[in-house]
Amino acid sequence: MGRYELLFRIAAGGMAEVFAARVQGEAGFEKLVAVKRMLPTLADDEEFVTMFLDEARLAANISSPYVVQTLDLGRDGDGALFIAMELIVGVTLSRIMKEAAKVRRAVPVPMAIELLAQAAEGLHAAHVATTPIGQPLDIIHRDVSPQNILVGVDGRARLTDFGVARAVLRSTKTDAGRIKGKFAYCAPEQLRSEFIDQRADIFSLGVVSWEALAGQRLFVADHPLATMERVTNMPVIPLHQVRGKVPPGVSDVVDKALNRDPNGRHNSARDFATELRRAATDAGLQLPSQS
Repeated sequence: MGRYELLFRIAAGGMAEVFAARVQGEAGFEKLVAVKRMLPTLADDEEFVTMFLDEARLAANISSPYVVQTLDLGRDGDGALFIAMELIVGVTLSRIMKEAAKVRRAVPVPMAIELLAQAAEGLHAAHVATTPIGQPLDIIHRDVSPQNILVGVDGRARLTDFGVARAVLRSTKTDAGRIKGKFAYCAPEQLRSEFIDQRADIFSLGVVSWEALAGQRLFVADHPLATMERVTNMPVIPLHQVRGKVPPGVSDVVDKALNRDPNGRHNSARDFATELRRAATDAGLQLPSQS
């Protein structure tokens, strides 16, 4: 695939597949990367092509140790688009949570708090990203979920997958009434197809935080409409009442992120990260060192 030698497939979905790949250069230079390739069957679909191009262009403007870095954009010999990205050796936060649940445990509270704070830092970097000439991009991720938070063997969390992100410079526009993202992690205003801003992502990260710390799902139901109803109206039990190891101060920070009124949430994802760490240290928790 151009100058990238595909080694093995990491994952596949309905729109693209991801490979571990190797790129070589002069004097024995060699680097391992991840290559996300659009499925060849979609190469002639104008909407998917535009979405794929938008994802690469947006992500390339986000610089943060807590966001998977975008390195290159190109086409393979069949004309299918691909994005070369930083290769993260690790697993998704979703996988960590599921493995913990298999043995009837939850992710250790200090570890979960630090990973969530790092993900929030990555989200903040996306929210404040600009073009090279300083024009704000006003990115809203719209799909913050455990599946889109990667945790490397270095212990660092990184946000990924800006495929449905909304931004000022995005070419594709969402049709009225069409919801982007996973219902169980969408903000209420997002499900109602109302105006959203970056605080919708904070709500989504609040759901992720509640689940990671509680060791169980929050809003998910058997039917999408039931899930939407829960997101909109279901009372949320404070975390410290669900899991006694979660300090009340930490529980309060997550409750604030889950406020159904956007004005009641944190002003920024960085504020969420700061308050989460502060509440943990105030309760005497020793957080893992930041990567």
